[in-house]
Amino acid sequence: MAMLKTIDQQPPYEGAKPYFYIADVDDRDNLSALVRETCRVLPEPKPKKKKKI
Repeated sequence: MAMLKTIDQQPPYEGAKPYFYIADVDDRDNLSALVRETCRVLPEPKPKKKKKI
């Protein structure tokens, strides 16, 4: 993702798979922009199939 200054992945807890680690969470403007851009590029959820009764 181009908005990330550095790409660092760390597990949130022992035994978990690594996720993006955002070190500077105090930069509210950058963090807000990152969340907005992430939401913009995510695909739309697939429609759920109706259950048969």
